Amino acid sequence: MAKTLKAAKTFIAGADPSMVALVSVFTFGIAAMLYCICKGMSVEEEE
Repeated sequence: MAKTLKAAKTFIAGADPSMVALVSVFTFGIAAMLYCICKGMSVEEEE
């Protein structure tokens, strides 16, 4: 676990800041999309 965390920190430190931001936004976008899909499905089931 500690090794993975250290590798991630090293990668983030060595990576281009804009690339890190892009990945963060992309990940957040996918999470938001999945949340909306799940919410939409639960609303359809209630009706």
